[in-house]
Amino acid sequence: MNPPVYRVEERPVQYHHSVDTKGVSDEEEIILDYVRKNDRVTKNQAADLLEVSASTATRLLRRMVEEQVLKRNGRARNTYYTIIE
Repeated sequence: MNPPVYRVEERPVQYHHSVDTKGVSDEEEIILDYVRKNDRVTKNQAADLLEVSASTATRLLRRMVEEQVLKRNGRARNTYYTIIE
């Protein structure tokens, strides 16, 4: 018996922010969606959201800052990330 085949329709995605999402990984897109809804994300929130370790979340967030997608705010335990507008 063959598995069912599902038809996928391509629909344009509407974003409210001017962030270019071309070439963004799935994990980065999840983070961006979270920040769009909540205005900010912390390392621990990102780790929980992606079900990864805190160090993996830190690497991902650092890469997004280097790519100028997110801005790092605060220091040490008070660090959070926002979308660069």
